[in-house]
Amino acid sequence: MEVQAPPGNTIGYVVQNWHPFLPKFTLLGASHEPLLTIEGPLCAISCCGDVDFNVQGTDGGVIGRISKQWTGLIKESLTDTDNFGINFPLDLDVNVKAILLGACFLIVGPELFIHSSIRLYVLRESWRLRADLQRVWMMIKENQNEFF
Repeated sequence: MEVQAPPGNTIGYVVQNWHPFLPKFTLLGASHEPLLTIEGPLCAISCCGDVDFNVQGTDGGVIGRISKQWTGLIKESLTDTDNFGINFPLDLDVNVKAILLGACFLIVGPELFIHSSIRLYVLRESWRLRADLQRVWMMIKENQNEFF
């Protein structure tokens, strides 16, 4: 997935790495240099607990997390809504934060929780998320001092 901010200016990419069991992703900069990696759990479906995707730096240390938060048995079984959280260091570069937010939109697609890898459907539909990401990016840039 390509991340642009503002539209037409590519700031990075999110690439899925093949693995037989785990969802793995690499966040790349504008010139395709590796910035961060994301590794999900063996089973992306969880009962009574959060599903965590660890964000790792280039040295392999965990620096953040993307989580599908457990909202309770009734809400989980009777609705199709989900709550997600994203944690990352405050001193992370703004462009890397935007790429990480794009990765969050990508990996939390509904197909991920049916199967541990992203299906073509999510990639095909990711253009819809692009507009949302662009709006969020503009809010971040306008209010950078307030958010970070």
